[in-house]
Amino acid sequence: MSTAETMMSLSYEKRRFVELLSHYPFAVEFWDFSNGRGALDTKSLEECFGSLSGGEKQVLAFLANLWLCRNHFEFDFVEAWNTLTPNHWEPIANWFARPFTC
Repeated sequence: MSTAETMMSLSYEKRRFVELLSHYPFAVEFWDFSNGRGALDTKSLEECFGSLSGGEKQVLAFLANLWLCRNHFEFDFVEAWNTLTPNHWEPIANWFARPFTC
């Protein structure tokens, strides 16, 4: 299946998630959309979590929690606000303005 076909097979919410994910190239490796539904590699994410910067942890925690629909990775709104650059904060803030679930 081509990338375009894979994207079209995803639900509207998952396509929005992929668009959000595109703002964070370092995070893409943890998701696989080749099956047309998407999957998060939580094991790989958990294994590398300790070696990430504070900002990377907050972004990945937000994305993973959004994907899982629970606060498994303990996203901290205040820490994220204080840690992230405006370029990394803006897509998250946009999600808060127009939330969706996967």
